[in-house]
Amino acid sequence: MKKVLTLVLVVCSLLAILPAQSIEDLFAVSEKIVCTVGDFKMLTPAFLEYFPDNADLPLRMQRQFERYDDDAILTKGRAARIIASTVQLKSSLFFILLPFERNAFRALLGDGLFFASSSSGDKISGVNLLDLIEAAGRKYGGLE
Repeated sequence: MKKVLTLVLVVCSLLAILPAQSIEDLFAVSEKIVCTVGDFKMLTPAFLEYFPDNADLPLRMQRQFERYDDDAILTKGRAARIIASTVQLKSSLFFILLPFERNAFRALLGDGLFFASSSSGDKISGVNLLDLIEAAGRKYGGLE
């Protein structure tokens, strides 16, 4: 019952937030216990919706996805590096100097996208990935 209720709440809240995705994609990702880089790549249109005036963002994001295999497990560090490099994050000197996954994670942690009790090596579930896309889009995108 808890799983069904969580799934319904997530899908209902994200239908307005992620209009570029099909409902089947959202259900498939939200049910995953561990996501892959390919799952994040599939949800790229949802992330890009928050940046309507940035024409070179899709190319930057594609370059970040090329660094990883689609079947690679998506950790918080990998997701953070993809997001931070895509939006050209300037809030962390460590990330600017050394753009590693750990530094990207710490930068997004400082920006409030992750909990302090988490680690860059933590695996991301489907619901967490959808939440991260929404939070990063709101934080760094041009839409409110």
